[in-house]
Amino acid sequence: MRVLQVMEATLGGTRRYLEDVSEALGAGDCYGIVYSLHRADGAFMLLLEKLRRAGWQLFELDMRREIRPGHDFKCTLALQNIYRSFKPDVVHAHSSKAGALARLATIGMKHRPGIVYTPNSIASNVSWVYGLIERVLALRLDIIAAVTQSERDELFRLGLLPLARIHVVVPTIPSDGFAPRSRELARWELGLADGPLMIGIGRLTAQKNPLAFVELAAALRALVPGLRAVWVGDGEMRPAVEQRIADLGLGSSVSITGWLDDVRPHVAAANLFVSVARYESFGYVTAEALAMERPVVASAITGTVDIVKSDVAEQLFTPNDLAGAAVLAARLLGDPAFAAGVANRGRAFVNAAFSVDETRRALRTAYDAALQPAS
Repeated sequence: MRVLQVMEATLGGTRRYLEDVSEALGAGDCYGIVYSLHRADGAFMLLLEKLRRAGWQLFELDMRREIRPGHDFKCTLALQNIYRSFKPDVVHAHSSKAGALARLATIGMKHRPGIVYTPNSIASNVSWVYGLIERVLALRLDIIAAVTQSERDELFRLGLLPLARIHVVVPTIPSDGFAPRSRELARWELGLADGPLMIGIGRLTAQKNPLAFVELAAALRALVPGLRAVWVGDGEMRPAVEQRIADLGLGSSVSITGWLDDVRPHVAAANLFVSVARYESFGYVTAEALAMERPVVASAITGTVDIVKSDVAEQLFTPNDLAGAAVLAARLLGDPAFAAGVANRGRAFVNAAFSVDETRRALRTAYDAALQPAS
């Protein structure tokens, strides 16, 4: 089976998911990728080199995140030419822009490839306009590959495809790469002092809700003496977040690291990982924190509820209920033995649920289904 991946968004969880897909598929010139360098970082460039060495065929296409009709039309024509030269049986598109172009490029094709689409958080979460576009483009779609069961349910409610045409293809959390590490050694390596440490990880964007992280840290100061909070990441909201830290007088206890190539030392150093995201399709860092045996406190949203399956009442809070989040966080920070048990059970679940074998099995099933006529 010849499979072509199409991807414009090359950062964060979208890139991670492509890494999982490529690992599950393996090597061979029957695989190809169409990519944009417009938002590429060093990690994506390393992935491209890995795919090149594995024999994948690489096609650069200047896709852009924003809607630009003239430019998008040119990209669609270029993608049609790639289809003709590579002759894929299945095209797997990742996120909204690639998902749209991959489907538009099939217009006029007598024998089009099967189209699989992984939204990586459906664009209708952003605007009703994008939701309308997704409904129209669903007419040229064979399979949606959701990354969790809760995302599958959410996508079905949108009415894009029948439930039987929405598959779950889980991400992979490598248990060896995200194994437990010594908290004391990690703090020594990072130059962090003893005491309770809470971390958040991700882009400083509205989706990740970093201002709520700062508010939570402020609420916890009265409950957990000596608390330090660290956000690992960067983004367009950094000035606003730094201003809020200053307004609340938290300059000595809340900090932002900026982008880091490897977040694992900070996860290892932490007593608690917190996610206050507004929406996700999966939430890699939450699963990785549990894999490293660190308890989490997270908003009960699509994707996250598939990761936190043990000790749910002790780790998940209703979105925007920061008072409830503070109660959960204070208990986990104040009772190390209880927190260790929660983390241990979380690691056991993540290791069982998100393996490369499960990703490979589900991926093959989805691709086979894309080649079957809809019933």
